[in-house]
Amino acid sequence: MGQESRHLSDELTRQQNVATLEAYFRLLSDLDLDAWIELWAERCVIEAPYAPPSIPELISGRAAVYEFYREQAAGYARLSFPNTVLQPMADPGRVLARWYPDGELTTGAGYRNQNVGVFEFDAEGKIKRLTEYFDPAPLTTPANPS
Repeated sequence: MGQESRHLSDELTRQQNVATLEAYFRLLSDLDLDAWIELWAERCVIEAPYAPPSIPELISGRAAVYEFYREQAAGYARLSFPNTVLQPMADPGRVLARWYPDGELTTGAGYRNQNVGVFEFDAEGKIKRLTEYFDPAPLTTPANPS
């Protein structure tokens, strides 16, 4: 493959991966976990190196990711991700994302945070790995209803 063809192929891969993440945040906002989980590879991994004790530092496999997020989503009455920034990286199989969850829990409490993560994609465009960093304080500090 020539340099120009490879560049075009890399750019198309980046565009595809950004589109996948746009769907990721839209489906998560809709709390549509059945459609959302289809964006993930079967042998995916989520790593959250600085997670509080209530959140696993490592989740392996699509079934485990679905189960964890299904349980988390059940606690939200509303969830959105305003001002999400998706930045393709030099490696076309990676996208840096910064997102700001804004939600209302079923208890009436509010939830806001700042997250940054690196999403990695397989050859089919499925998410194979997410390394996510976030402020654990909103998950460990009791919140008052908004």
